[in-house]
Amino acid sequence: MDKDQVKTEKRGEVISKEIHEGHRARMMRKLIADSAVLTDCELLEIALYQAIPRANTNPLAHELLARFGNLQAVFSAPPEELILVRGMGEKAVQILLVLGEMFNRLGKREISIPKKFSFDSVKNFFLTYFADKRNEEFMVMFIDKRDSITKTSVTAHGDKNGVNINLTELSKEIGIAQPHAIIVAHNHPSGMPYPSAADDDLTMKINFMLDLAGVRFYDHIVVAGKNYYSYRVEGRMDKLQAQSSFARFSDYLKNE
Repeated sequence: MDKDQVKTEKRGEVISKEIHEGHRARMMRKLIADSAVLTDCELLEIALYQAIPRANTNPLAHELLARFGNLQAVFSAPPEELILVRGMGEKAVQILLVLGEMFNRLGKREISIPKKFSFDSVKNFFLTYFADKRNEEFMVMFIDKRDSITKTSVTAHGDKNGVNINLTELSKEIGIAQPHAIIVAHNHPSGMPYPSAADDDLTMKINFMLDLAGVRFYDHIVVAGKNYYSYRVEGRMDKLQAQSSFARFSDYLKNE
């Protein structure tokens, strides 16, 4: 390779870099001037700037949208699928996961927690909350003597196949909150809402614990998509409570 060829290639790199930087500068001015005019692809392109500082992210943005279909699907895609897209590196995956989780949490704020307990209001709240969850979560709703809902708490996060509940930690939280009653709920992301044997066992253990604390157990609701199962409505709660025995709970505590 002669000197003139080297100079030409270096000059080409400089020109390419200037064009690239100029494009990003124009995109950022467009974002600041009126972000609403940006296309989904352009927004995604800009989001990838921090992860990919020296390359054109526009083709990657197109590729992501083509693969997943829309922005919402891109930002909610699991990392193992994102990394398979050509051009996606670890940093780019991390950026999209962080942004996706932020959007998810901001969306939760729009879900209105009922002020007063009624079965319909509580059921609708849980259906809305769990609607887009890919993994199992376990939530507790705290209720006072006036049937006012004082707070909700997600006490455990799991995967798509299940969630492990630490009853010792749950007991501590109930001890601090001092509710009159609680409702618990969890979701089945990839199945039907019908409770499993493990769900029944957990329900009985929680019932033992609440009996000892003098707290009423209103319901255990299982959500799967737009469907739900209520232990109380279906009469399952009464049957399980009738099977309760303090001795069994004592055995559980020994093994905790």
